[in-house]
Amino acid sequence: MGIVSQLLQEELIDLNCKSVSVEEFFAEKAKVLRELGYVTATYETALLEREKEYPTGLEMAAITIAIPHTMPEHIKKPFIYFNRLTQKGMQFIQMGTDDVVVEPQYILMLGITNPREQVALLAELMDLFNGEEFIDALVQAKSAQDILTIFNK
Repeated sequence: MGIVSQLLQEELIDLNCKSVSVEEFFAEKAKVLRELGYVTATYETALLEREKEYPTGLEMAAITIAIPHTMPEHIKKPFIYFNRLTQKGMQFIQMGTDDVVVEPQYILMLGITNPREQVALLAELMDLFNGEEFIDALVQAKSAQDILTIFNK
């Protein structure tokens, strides 16, 4: 079983995310993560700061995603928070650039407590999101359970 399927929980899957700005999105999601005991009170600010310095938008062949994350000291327990955006217009900067804007369809917030796992986790996510069948299944998914099944394959 991969790292992704270990970190993805049903309570952290939102298939109807209506946020339209990065700030609104981070505020909303940080509140949920804090209430569920996944992150510290400093998480939202740390996330915003890191996103400015190291953008996480990714334009891939068949899909556009963002994978925001921050330093382990802001994470109480590891997680992946999966979000499907229902509105257009949220803007992230493309990873590795400082000015290329991408509008993600999905945002996977990563809560990593062991920095050594980060590279493996990102590699696993890239493999998944480069798969045509995986993308088709994501688009068709109707429930959190569907998402769990897709990531567990």
